Parts: sequence; C-alpha cells; structure tokens
Amino acid sequence: MNRKFFHFTAAGVLVLFLLILSGCPAFDLKENPNPDYNPGSKSNLSAPTGLYASASSSSSVTLYWNSVSGASYYNVYYYTSNSSSNSAYYSYTYSTSLTVTGLNSNTAYYFWVKAVDYNYNESGFSSYAYATTTSSTPSSPTLTATAYSPSIVSLSWTSVSNAAKYYVYEGSSSSFSSSTRLGETTLTSIYVHSYSPGTSVYFWVTSVNSSGTEGSPSSYAYATTYTATSLSNGSWVNSSLSSSYPQRWYSFSATSGTNYYVWCDNAKENSSYTGDVVIGALYWNSTDWIFGGTNTTVDIGSSYQYFNASKSGTVYIRVMPWNNYSSYYGTYRIAYRNTSTKP
Repeated sequence: MNRKFFHFTAAGVLVLFLLILSGCPAFDLKENPNPDYNPGSKSNLSAPTGLYASASSSSSVTLYWNSVSGASYYNVYYYTSNSSSNSAYYSYTYSTSLTVTGLNSNTAYYFWVKAVDYNYNESGFSSYAYATTTSSTPSSPTLTATAYSPSIVSLSWTSVSNAAKYYVYEGSSSSFSSSTRLGETTLTSIYVHSYSPGTSVYFWVTSVNSSGTEGSPSSYAYATTYTATSLSNGSWVNSSLSSSYPQRWYSFSATSGTNYYVWCDNAKENSSYTGDVVIGALYWNSTDWIFGGTNTTVDIGSSYQYFNASKSGTVYIRVMPWNNYSSYYGTYRIAYRNTSTKP
C-alpha cells in the first residue's frame, strides 16, 4: 500500500477525514502535490537518469526516464535551449513518463527531470534530453489554372505559411484519386508544358511542411489549352474576334535558320475588315514571345512582322484585339510566308 505523509492542524485532520469519507483524492493531480512547493530545495535523492524525449506531434513531446529509489514523484522542466537555470516548471508526475503538451510546432525543446522525496525536496537536474516538435499539417492552397497557349497551362496558388514546398498533380477527370503527381516546387506559380492544342486538364496542389507532412489537396482547377488553326505557306485565313472568341491561335512548322514573315490585314490597313488587332508568336512549349522582345504582342501596322527561326518545330501565332479592348473586336485575315513578298 502506498503511503503519503502530511502535516495537519486540527482543522486539517477534519478536512482529511471528510475527504476520505467522500472518496475524494487527497490532492488534485493537475497541481503540484506540495502546496508549499519550493523549487530548488535539495534532496539526497539521485537525479533521474536515462531521460529520453520523442516528439509526439506538432504540439507535444513524450518523455521517459529511469525510476529513482526513494522518489515520491518527479518534477518536469523545459526550455528552448539547454540551459537548466532558465528552465520553467511544467508539471509533476508519479510515473516515469510524461507527455508535455501545448508546445509550438517545429520547435526544439529541452527537458529535465528532478526526483522529489517524501519531504518535497528535489534532487538535482537530470541530464537534458531534447526533441523538435513536428510541423503542423499545412493547409490547402487555393489553385487557379489558365490556358497560356495551345501547349501550356499556367498554374498559380496561394502561399501556405508553413509549407516548405508544394506537390503538383494532374488528371483527366475531377477525381484526385486518379491523378498523377507531376513534381514539386517551392514556387507558387508555374507553367505546365507539352499539351496538345485543345487538351482539357485537371490540376491539384498540396502543401508539404519541412517534416515531409503533406496536407490535403486543393480543390481542383481546370483548364483547356487553346486550339490552333494550321496555316499554309502563302495562304490567307479569314477570321474574326468576338466576346466568344476574344483571341485566336494559329500554327505552322518552322525550320531553324529560316526567315518567316507574318501579315495580318485588319481595319488599320484595309477598310474591308473591322477588327483592330495585334499579334504575338511563341515556339511550342515556350513562354518567351518572339516578336517585340519582352512584349507579348505587336501592332503589325501596314507591313509584316518577321523572325529568323532559332529552332525547328511548331510556332504559334496569337491574334487578339488592340490593347485587349473588346471595342476592337471584328474581322481580319492572317497569313505567313518564308519570303518578304505579301501573299
């Protein structure tokens, strides 16, 4: 039978007698058992040995140590560095293990244990043990997907505060379970390449913390790459822009080292057409615009725009209204040649 020793006044004896009759414990285990507890009072007890700390979660660490002969209970201390003199009292326990809760995530904590005898005198500090709490599970970003060209989709998402990186997934349906992970990034916006024109794709992004814990996927974002009308060398294609088609794309196959000339007749050059348009050009799977350096579009004026192909492959031409104003929607025609003679 475990025995506990107390010092009581006459009134205290009566209180204890009533507590025993009522079946109540002699003291609340959530508080230190010694109401006159004075940390630092020394005991002849040995300091606990074998202290071990293991992170249990993002907010808790579990401690284990060896029992000390003659100890009534143990006091546990903690701090964010290995300075026992600065440590704070956490709690006491009658066991040789304790889970410390209420800690900050992804933080290193140091712990010490003291044995306490029946007169409430403490031993010296144990050697410290430390553990780093895990990072809390990161939240899900908010994802947006937009077609960038006939072969590229642009993805962007909100930053997650405790994310060390992000995983990007794609699929052909809205079911995340059937998606495929494309890769990982520390950025919050990327381009995804190598699609055929008119391809519909679903995307998800997950946040991953520094401990490798992956959060739940974002809601899916969906995009369809632009379709592209094939152009033949020297042949005009008539078309128009409208609210239903605010931009149109065209394609042709280029050969490295060859000059290509693009014409686009519109209202500026020919009153037969009503649209006031500008053009831009990209190589397949590229986000670097060919005409105008860093500009994405150029006003073609009454002449042509040309470029010398730096590589072989598909070139995409985009036509959109001048300054992206809907008031410039209307008709136009477009053509390309590998000579400077207008078709």
